[in-house]
Amino acid sequence: MPQFPLPIATVNFCLRLAWKTSRFGEGEHTPAGYVLDYKCDVCSSTAGAVSEGWSFLVTVSLGFRSGQIVQEFYVDDDADEALRSSVEADTGHEIVDVDYDDVVDGAIVWWRADDAEEDDLADVLVDALSNLDDGGLIWVLIPKPSRPGALPVSDVEDAAKTTGLNTTSAASVGADWVGIRLTARPRTR
Repeated sequence: MPQFPLPIATVNFCLRLAWKTSRFGEGEHTPAGYVLDYKCDVCSSTAGAVSEGWSFLVTVSLGFRSGQIVQEFYVDDDADEALRSSVEADTGHEIVDVDYDDVVDGAIVWWRADDAEEDDLADVLVDALSNLDDGGLIWVLIPKPSRPGALPVSDVEDAAKTTGLNTTSAASVGADWVGIRLTARPRTR
């Protein structure tokens, strides 16, 4: 049995985002919609209190559900693999790439300042919309401020407005990424 408090990086916390509830209590949803589950990676015991020297590992659910297909754009070596794995675990499917030509339930766009020099985000969002089912979500993930490739959130908001998308929320989705959630207006039939 390890001695507490453990050094940094030996104890991780999982902060799991839950979208539809706002109950209170340990292991339940906080007012912001977050669930706090804490477990020691070394001894598997439940941590009773936050102590100095403990670190946090944040995994966030982007709101995708089991059975959904998610398409990904501009994924690169700097993409958060834990977040990608979380999406695959939530949906039960591998994330599909830009060449997928069937209907998808959601899309993730990894966007950096360097990408903006080569392409227009509005064009990428139009591509993401082309396969998106009604009610589908698009997440644009950008590096956090002061990280390499960071850009203003307003760039994403402007591109969303240009393509007829609504910006609904933003969240920290990992150590290096911020996610901006976009929704499309339903198509008329």
